[in-house]
Amino acid sequence: TPGTRGAMCVRLVSILPFLLWQSSAIDNGLGLTPPMGWRSWNLFGEHVSQDLMTSIMDGMVARKRIVDGIPMSLCDLGYCDVGLDDNWQACGKGANGYQYHGSDGASIINLNRFRDMSGMVAHAHRFGLTAGWYLNNCICSEGKKATKTMYEQDANMLNIFRFDAVKLDGCGMQKDLDLWERLFNASGRKIMIENCHWGKTLPTKSWCPWNFYRTGDDIRASYGSVVYNAKDVKELAEQGLSRPGCWAYPDMLQVGCKGGPGGDLDVGLNLLEARTHFGIWCIVSSPLTLSLDVNDDRVMDQVWPIISNKGAIAINQAWAGHSGSPFKESTDLLSLPGARVQLPAWQYFYKPLGSGRVAVLILNHGPSPRRFHLDMKEVPLLPCVQCVMRNVWQQVDGSVDGSLDVELLSHDSAFLVLAPFETPPPQWTCHAYEEWQGDWWCKQVGTVNDIEYKFFGGDGTCDDCRCCKRPVAQGDQAQAAAATDLYQNSVIGADLPVLTTQADLAQPGGWGCWRYVAEQNDEWCKQAGVRNGLEFG
Repeated sequence: TPGTRGAMCVRLVSILPFLLWQSSAIDNGLGLTPPMGWRSWNLFGEHVSQDLMTSIMDGMVARKRIVDGIPMSLCDLGYCDVGLDDNWQACGKGANGYQYHGSDGASIINLNRFRDMSGMVAHAHRFGLTAGWYLNNCICSEGKKATKTMYEQDANMLNIFRFDAVKLDGCGMQKDLDLWERLFNASGRKIMIENCHWGKTLPTKSWCPWNFYRTGDDIRASYGSVVYNAKDVKELAEQGLSRPGCWAYPDMLQVGCKGGPGGDLDVGLNLLEARTHFGIWCIVSSPLTLSLDVNDDRVMDQVWPIISNKGAIAINQAWAGHSGSPFKESTDLLSLPGARVQLPAWQYFYKPLGSGRVAVLILNHGPSPRRFHLDMKEVPLLPCVQCVMRNVWQQVDGSVDGSLDVELLSHDSAFLVLAPFETPPPQWTCHAYEEWQGDWWCKQVGTVNDIEYKFFGGDGTCDDCRCCKRPVAQGDQAQAAAATDLYQNSVIGADLPVLTTQADLAQPGGWGCWRYVAEQNDEWCKQAGVRNGLEFG
């Protein structure tokens, strides 16, 4: 965090099962899933204070908004760390040629801004939050060689104040990350460590004395800056250098941020861009560090559907051996304001989630709407061609048969989870399609006349059948068969459109022709309403 930048933002947390990673990452048991929380720089910059920090802590636990019908806070979602980011120090008050370290090697705190650092941390702990500190400061950074005593004193202060995490920036002279790790571990307390050396100090497969690390330059609140920062994660992911306990981090989230310390560079993101930004950070397993004003109800109401999306957070928190990276991208390059190099016009990202599930994020970086095609055979590690599909942004389920097409607006994204159809239990039996039935029918029919139907795609038991059935209440099989025959005479006929993609399922239409049977007629249709899970009109 160089002393000339900043903007508003927030950060998240969530948990999902992961496979334990045997590695040489820092042995403090922290950061096994990407950390989530909030840091101060993009909102407050150099104007931060204790009162501002405690107000953010209050906002992080306020249950003012709804998720799945339940009032929830940011911390309920996993955003539970609140971190201070620079300018707590008393610049110019140091001794022996140092800016803010005294003659005993200890840092000097600006008591006008932070009158009671221990009290601020205790405020976080009372709410179930963790508190993060900041060292090797950028504002009035130390230009003189650091002594070991300075490291020891700063580590001791962190423990006296009871901070739970620390961001080690790259501006001053205290850049010995191995020494920092030894000092923090020697305290007996587990400290979450962020290496913020802007991609200049990267891990190897056998060395990572921190829990997450910056991969490149400071991010700004612009779409070009977001995509530019994300590019640095690709090679690290492919080399296996972003993993539990040692996550690659392309910087804080700029969701909800505008007009921050970056000045004219912090133009802000529209909601589609903000959602795409959040999706990229989720699919590459980046720590989710918010930095917006969580107490600004107008902004929070706008971005809440993005940062509270539990499906997206779950993808971020999952681990199945690969942290997420592009598997396909355009060879056509374009220039985006805020990016320092030309970038692909579009990208497809993937991340395995375990049990055959794979997340896919399709990105349109171009200036115009564009149609994208996704072939299931191209998705790495996906074991199915006919797949169950979850639309993460729309939070609805569907299925896909071989491939799908999706049209995306400029800077928009499609976020999907693809998985094989589940294997039916042994008690399910095969349902043989009538002439007018098909996969479309089985996918939508549900339970009718005490018989449940489900599409399994021919994988598993029930005679390798595509559509399986079972009576809801185990009983007379003849009665169940009779119920099936009865239902076959009262369903939508073959003119029903085949709804197999998420786009189709999301359409407000999806109506098909109903062929009257028995004594049905137009008057019956006008009054039928919803019957057996089908709407008539």
